[in-house]
Amino acid sequence: MKNSPSRFKLIGCLALSLVTGTAASEGLVLDRANLKATPSLFVRMYQQNMEPSAATFGQCLGSYALPSVAQSARVSESGPRQITAELDRLIGEREGVFELQGNVVIEDGRRQLLSELAVLDQDKQLLRFPQGLVVLENEMVLQGDQASIGLEAQTLELGSVQWLLSGQNLRGTAGRLEQTGVGQVVLQEAELTRCAPGNDGWSLGAKRLEINEGAEYAQAEGAVLRIKSIPVAYLPKMRVSLGGDQVSGWQMPSGGISSRDGLELQLPYHWRVNPEIDATIVPRWISRRGVGVDGQLQYDSADQLGELNLSYLSSDDLYNGYFDRETFKDFGGESILPSFEPADRWLVAIDQAGVWGPVSAKFDFSRSSDRDFFRDLDTYIGLANPTALNQFAELAYTTRKLDLRLRTLAFQRLDELYLPDYEVKPALALDYQSNLAGQGFGWSVSAQVAEFARRQARRQLAEPAISGAQGRRSHLQPSVSYRQDGLSGFWAFRGGLKATSYELDRSAQDSTGVYYSDSHRSVGFVTADVGWFLEREIGSARGWIQTLEPRIFYLRQGFEAQDDLPVFDSIPASVTFDQLFSDTRFTGPDRVSDANRLTLAATSRLLTSRGREKAKLSFAYMDHLSVPRMSWPSFQDIAANDLVAGEQRVNLSDRWELSAWQLWNKDRSLWEELRASLHLRGAGRRVYNFGYSHREFNDIKQTEFSAYAPVSQNIAFNMRWHYDLESHRTLEAFFGVEYDDCCMKVRLVAHQYLENPGFQNLGLPIASFPPDELRTDRGVLIEIQLKGLAGIGSKVDALLRRSVYGYESAGY
Repeated sequence: MKNSPSRFKLIGCLALSLVTGTAASEGLVLDRANLKATPSLFVRMYQQNMEPSAATFGQCLGSYALPSVAQSARVSESGPRQITAELDRLIGEREGVFELQGNVVIEDGRRQLLSELAVLDQDKQLLRFPQGLVVLENEMVLQGDQASIGLEAQTLELGSVQWLLSGQNLRGTAGRLEQTGVGQVVLQEAELTRCAPGNDGWSLGAKRLEINEGAEYAQAEGAVLRIKSIPVAYLPKMRVSLGGDQVSGWQMPSGGISSRDGLELQLPYHWRVNPEIDATIVPRWISRRGVGVDGQLQYDSADQLGELNLSYLSSDDLYNGYFDRETFKDFGGESILPSFEPADRWLVAIDQAGVWGPVSAKFDFSRSSDRDFFRDLDTYIGLANPTALNQFAELAYTTRKLDLRLRTLAFQRLDELYLPDYEVKPALALDYQSNLAGQGFGWSVSAQVAEFARRQARRQLAEPAISGAQGRRSHLQPSVSYRQDGLSGFWAFRGGLKATSYELDRSAQDSTGVYYSDSHRSVGFVTADVGWFLEREIGSARGWIQTLEPRIFYLRQGFEAQDDLPVFDSIPASVTFDQLFSDTRFTGPDRVSDANRLTLAATSRLLTSRGREKAKLSFAYMDHLSVPRMSWPSFQDIAANDLVAGEQRVNLSDRWELSAWQLWNKDRSLWEELRASLHLRGAGRRVYNFGYSHREFNDIKQTEFSAYAPVSQNIAFNMRWHYDLESHRTLEAFFGVEYDDCCMKVRLVAHQYLENPGFQNLGLPIASFPPDELRTDRGVLIEIQLKGLAGIGSKVDALLRRSVYGYESAGY
């Protein structure tokens, strides 16, 4: 048999488990010196397939290529496992010790074992590899300088181990690997990294790593996280996921730095209660505020999805329950006010949804200890702070034509206007449509019964601008319609009645002391809507299509005096292009405007031969044939005037996109609204945005520039500048630099923004309030992400997603 390849059956079975490879995918690694001492496996299999450039910023330039000999081993685990071997020479006795020499390849149907020398001791049921062993299995490669396999007890021992998971780009080493016959794998002095060979960005090491067959996690003891070989975190014990899901145990610390709050550190602990329920508890330390804790409970079953969030900060050193220290000093400090006593701060938020056939339920409840909670404890939010917290619950029954809902609704205001809030407890709403297709004749009915209760603000800063009435409102809106669609257009008619009645609390009165009486209002309406679709081919070489879509819309709606009706939840609707074809000027049914108006509009689109829209230009003129008699007491009710509107969106190239909106008030001879934005996409992941907005109401004139610009394979800049042209001040600005080498990502951002802190009146005269409630806050945000392992901080990424248009769609 010398010098000729041989193939034969081995006695017993080889006990190599996939658990070994799975553990490596999320497991742990040696120190840097040991890693450099044995780089051959990783270096041999790593292949660079892209050249470094700004266009490939943040991407991995190479990957690991498995040897071609491993392909035949990538088969299913099912079926009989016949173990075979190929070798150059076979030396030994039939019943004694065999030596398999030269290019030894042992295959058991799932994996291959490669070595220069294998010694099979049949009496001891032991297979040894004195010159080392390489194991190839699917996307896993395992190599040991010495190895032995106990065939009867199904044990495995490897020394000076190197392993690689090519699919996850994970590699590592271990001083020793032992596998028992019961499926337990133990790695001593283990280390893990996702960095490419020669890159020591980060590594995670453990003195001992234990994996049990069938478990979802590996148990690590003495885990040390190193960044550039510098230890930055130590955990005596931790669990490492084997399947990519989060497992119970302490997670990697996170944190950040702010010029106002100082240093912030968080140490999350995750508890995997069962496959449907996860809980996370996060002790939190903010150097200038104090110590707190955050908690989150998530559940996801076949019919329910929910999340509970809790946050608590004990004795905030910068806040006393009414305002912060800076505002306290602006008011005159302890010479005018009581002493500054730190306040406890908290937030609770519950979001739940469930579906059981046609029945569904939703619960959305949020409440905080004070109005400044989001401003102070989530500094990256900046100008995007919520203005109110919902307290909402709904039970619904929905079929193909019927929608029946029972809900309650309340708000916690977070702005500085101390006005009374209304609670809706409860409201019953019904919607029915007989003709869902919308062709031909159809009828529908909408009905609502709601009970409104008033929650007075704790302290009045100004007289309420809305009614203080409370009681029950009933609204009924039946309608009939007829619609016909053809190849070149459509026409439709709709008519109905809007009837509303009120049963009010006799003790309720408005801000002038006038009592409301029970009232009723019925207003009829009719609409006519006609549109055409015309098209022609242009650019014969490309086969593009241009459309022309004229449209005429008419609304006639009756008048009824409504001064004696309260206003619970109605405000003038924002004017959009679609709003020009609506039968109402207000949100909510408390106000119904009389109308005799005509809207003339036309839209032109440019479509590719495949129907993709490259440009859309729309113009409309809304003419009130008679002046509306019902008006809202402010210029915010723009829709009461004759308006000319234009809307454009052009995207002829994948590299740029232009959008614009214009609204001209013909009665006042001025531009009510002007908006324009230009979005550019450069090579790779570069995005640039330019914007301008003007709104006559509130005197808003603002410009904006934002960008995300990789300049090399590893360096990118991000920035935003939001400027108020009327007040000549910066609303928000940030500038940051990012380093990304496919192994780790480091971000540093300097951030400045205006904030508007809320505070209680406390009986002080308005003259004592600070002259300018807006103030500038500055901070420095840092984020370090170890790819394939953990992230330290997430506020920078959230800031970019909110502020830089196109950042998320570019694949960041």
